[in-house]
Amino acid sequence: MTPYTAEELAYYRARRLERQAAATRPRRVTKPARSPKPRQTHPKQPPQLKRVIGIDGEGQGRFPHLYTFLAAGDGKGESWSTEDPNGLSTIQCLDFILTLPKNSLVVGFAFQYDLTKILKDLPDTLLYDLFHEKRRAFRSHGREQFKPIFWEGYKMNMLNRKFTVARLKAGTKSWQSVTIWDIFRFFQGKFTQALTDWKIAAQSEIDIMVKMKEQRGEFDKLPWWEVKAYCRSECLQLARLCQALIDAHKAADLELTSYYGAGSTASVFLKRIGIADKRGTAPSAMRIPVACAFFGGRFENSVIGRVKGPVYNADISSAYPYQIYHLPCLEHGKWSYAKNPRTTEIEASTLALIHWRSMPVHGMRAWGAFPVRDNKSNTIAFPLSGLGGWTWKEEWLEGRRLHGYQANEAWLYHTTCDCRPFREIAAIYRERVKVGKEGKGIVLKLAANSVYGKTAQSQGTKPPFQSWIWAGNITSGTRAQLLQSLDGSERDWEVLMFATDGVFSTRLIDFPKPKDTGTFDLEKPLGGWEVKTLDAGVFCARPGIYFPLDMPEKPSDSEVKTIRARGLGKKVLFEKWPEIVRAYDAGEKQVTLGNITRFVGAKTGMSRGEKSGVKRSPNYGEWIPYPITSSFDPRPKRIGILPGGKLRPFRYLARESWPYMRALIQTDEPVEVGKLIADEQPDGEYADEETE
Repeated sequence: MTPYTAEELAYYRARRLERQAAATRPRRVTKPARSPKPRQTHPKQPPQLKRVIGIDGEGQGRFPHLYTFLAAGDGKGESWSTEDPNGLSTIQCLDFILTLPKNSLVVGFAFQYDLTKILKDLPDTLLYDLFHEKRRAFRSHGREQFKPIFWEGYKMNMLNRKFTVARLKAGTKSWQSVTIWDIFRFFQGKFTQALTDWKIAAQSEIDIMVKMKEQRGEFDKLPWWEVKAYCRSECLQLARLCQALIDAHKAADLELTSYYGAGSTASVFLKRIGIADKRGTAPSAMRIPVACAFFGGRFENSVIGRVKGPVYNADISSAYPYQIYHLPCLEHGKWSYAKNPRTTEIEASTLALIHWRSMPVHGMRAWGAFPVRDNKSNTIAFPLSGLGGWTWKEEWLEGRRLHGYQANEAWLYHTTCDCRPFREIAAIYRERVKVGKEGKGIVLKLAANSVYGKTAQSQGTKPPFQSWIWAGNITSGTRAQLLQSLDGSERDWEVLMFATDGVFSTRLIDFPKPKDTGTFDLEKPLGGWEVKTLDAGVFCARPGIYFPLDMPEKPSDSEVKTIRARGLGKKVLFEKWPEIVRAYDAGEKQVTLGNITRFVGAKTGMSRGEKSGVKRSPNYGEWIPYPITSSFDPRPKRIGILPGGKLRPFRYLARESWPYMRALIQTDEPVEVGKLIADEQPDGEYADEETE
């Protein structure tokens, strides 16, 4: 915990003296004291709000990049603003925020950019602590809480992109406060795309916004009134977007009580169906095996370069919700340990956690079955064989079918209860299909798709829905479905790529029918496969980066969905794909994509060393050149490139798979720089749609 500042000490001393004075003040007793009534607890109710207000700011110039205009507006056209051509100070910004109407829900969109500029005048240590909440963590009454920072009479707190500022009202001891929620994570994409998806603004208005965003680096050359009008328009549309989000949640009977993102939607749903009470307890001896069996989605190529069409892209309809639907109750069953279990024992279990091991294989196959995590680099590979690791039942059965892996120990779970804790997922899916891809339908999709994230939540004290057993089975079951595209023969080289819930191949694959979810009457049943054809073929650059060979200049929405730009961002890929192809054709080992800029935000622009303390980068709050280098090297997923562009998998890994450490302990591990950068960009241009 960081030491208290002088302002904090003064504040807490004043509060202590206040309490002491109250304790010594004589009391007037007029009637006998009665036993206190038992404290009644009430479910958390959604806040009663008068209006929704969107907030946004704009800057001018490069080196220095000055934050000159901050505006807010509601959905009915009322607006507020403050400006300074020499750059707004932190005090000017905070005072403006505190003047916004009471009882309002104030929201930003990718607001980390704005906060970086708004809070620039804070001392380095306070600024670092504010953006690194674990530095301010303390425990009180068994709960993890986060102490605020104090500066120039303001009290500020930041928690998971939720920013609160407060100041004592003049002549009183009460605080006036405003909270700004960053609602970007509900949409995970550009602001203009969210307006289109939710049908908030006319296309002509959105086109103007797109044009203005493209000129962001030259706002100092545009008429100032035009920039201010654009910013006010964004605030108005943001307020309308958030109101539509709230209304859609009410229509779906999932009324929000917080606005952190899609996880807030999932939390409402999981509370409603009582999931916290269905997680059960597992033997302590399972703790490490469960952590060893947790992996994310599978991204892997068996080939690099051009693949002529037709190429078939098969995707699972709502892959994670399909796996979630089949998860069993963990409260009413029993775990047992088995040495050298028979396959029939594993098949008869409700769940099974299996330790696998295999002898080195001979010959070359296209795909390994099970993931192995390295204990030093934390990278993941899928070898053809290895010293071993842990995996869940469905994935192990598919791996055994392909390569004959053996089980030398297992934890088996049996239950006869019919709780079916997640059965409502099927009803949500059915309703989403019925209402379509607007408003309520989007909310229902958020609720179902975000359940996985709540089961794998590693932040906070005792996350209420966390279950590494459920989380591991969700991703493992999805990887097992991908393995259904293989038969263990030479034909497996025709399977080009795995991408979480998708398979790319040069032949049509006859996938097994999904398990029953009561949705077989729908055109796209839950867990079924949907196939699209890429007639021209694809270019495979590396896992998570691929695009059609006939890449259009302005792709349609359906074409956008066939493109992945993991680590680059789709905007960069749309602009730079010819450079990637040219570099590969020239035999280069990697390609550097230039003429890209990025904003240096408060997290990437601040560093802390044990000896040097907190330092602020000279590029803090500035736009800088940011060339991106993408390698054609298949490592760490695979070991080398064979003739014809085939990628050679590891034949044998002589190491046990390492546990996922966050499943063992709550950590404050640093986030990858690429993800931090994406988090700080205005409008989310660098956001990745896939994570592993």
